[in-house]
Amino acid sequence: DVDGFLVGSASLKPEFSDIVRSCHGKSGAFGPFMVDWVAYPLLLLALGAFSAVPVHPYAQMLVLATGTVYVGCHRSLGQIALSPGEAQQESVSRSDALQFPVMGSAMLFGLYIVVKFVSKEYLNLLLAAYFLVIGATAVVATLRTPLQKLPAWRRLRTHVFRFRYQLWLANPPEERVEWVVADVPLAALGLAVSVAYAYTKSWVLSNVLGICFSVSAIELISLSSFQVGCILLMALFVYDVFWVFGTEVMVTV
Repeated sequence: DVDGFLVGSASLKPEFSDIVRSCHGKSGAFGPFMVDWVAYPLLLLALGAFSAVPVHPYAQMLVLATGTVYVGCHRSLGQIALSPGEAQQESVSRSDALQFPVMGSAMLFGLYIVVKFVSKEYLNLLLAAYFLVIGATAVVATLRTPLQKLPAWRRLRTHVFRFRYQLWLANPPEERVEWVVADVPLAALGLAVSVAYAYTKSWVLSNVLGICFSVSAIELISLSSFQVGCILLMALFVYDVFWVFGTEVMVTV
């Protein structure tokens, strides 16, 4: 009796919204991420076309950036549709938006100090290792999300790896990493792309890694309101203008 259920104020309880999100997340053959099966091929097609046919850089940037944001935002909506236990999304509040340029400035100036006082050879080696790991992780995360909605993926056995890394705590919490056999070739592919970019510095591979990293980052971030988005963009605009045109820090880093 839906009418009696709603009139009885059950819809005001948090459990009701959990049920709705869970049912929405499980609906359809590929869940809330079906958009990936259209947007991903178009992004790859555009990237391949740009590598074969000379196109103005602004046109490339417009197409690739728009497609990347589109996919990332739809995947972010997919995270909202999941139940709270499955979602991995962080919400950006107004205070977070105001703190973001400050934290970014501190990180940027710290990198500037490192560049000035650390040998370039060691710094390049450290950055190469960092982006090798981050790039491979981004490729795996980007490809895994749509693939794990396939029926064949759901039939694979899930393995759980448990570990504790906060050993300085009296009672460190246990962390869980779930993986299936199909994650192994995905990890190999991500590592291959990162290694190939480290050796070739190809702009095509750079765009692939950038797209994967951006999609994964946008997916895990949710703006709490339109106002927060405006505050964040305006604050980052001032941040960019100051560090790019007001100092040599951004260009040096």
